Amino acid sequence: MSDDDLLRLRPGTDRDVEEIAHVHRLSRAWYYGTEADPGDGREATWAHLIAQPGRRFHVAVRSDRLVGFMSAIRTEDLEPTLELTALYVLPEHLGSGVGPRLYEQFDAERRDVDTGLLEVWRGNARATSFYVRRGWTPTATTRPGPQDLDFVTYRLAPRGLPG
Repeated sequence: MSDDDLLRLRPGTDRDVEEIAHVHRLSRAWYYGTEADPGDGREATWAHLIAQPGRRFHVAVRSDRLVGFMSAIRTEDLEPTLELTALYVLPEHLGSGVGPRLYEQFDAERRDVDTGLLEVWRGNARATSFYVRRGWTPTATTRPGPQDLDFVTYRLAPRGLPG
C-alpha cells in the first residue's frame, strides 16, 4: 500500500459538505437498494448540521478523497449521552477499515459516563452486526422507515457498566 492509500481522519468542516452529502447519498442508496438522487438536497441538510454548535464531525480521507464520515452530538437530557448520528462509508470502501476507524473516533470522544445512542435501519444487516459486535443493544424505541422496515434505536452502556 502506498502512502497515498493511507487512511487519514480529520475534523470535518463546511468545505466538506458536498463530499459528505455525496457519501451519505451513495451509502444510503446502496443499503436501501435504490438509485442515488443527486438532486435530493442533502447538501443543505449537512451544511446545517455541520454548523450546529457542539456537533462533532470527522471525515475519513484516502488518496485525497473523502470516503466516509462520522457525526456525533452530546446531550445531557436524562443521562450523559453521546449520540452517534451518522457513520457512513462509500460502498466501494466497505470492508477496507474506514468504518472501524470512524467508530474508534466516536469511541475516543465518548466519556466513561456517557451512554451511547444511535439509530439503525432494520434492513441494514451489515450496520446492525457492526454495532452489536461493539456492545450495542437494541431498545424498544423505533420509528417508521423505508420499505416497511423501522429504524431501531440502539444503546451502548457507559464504560464499566453492563449493557
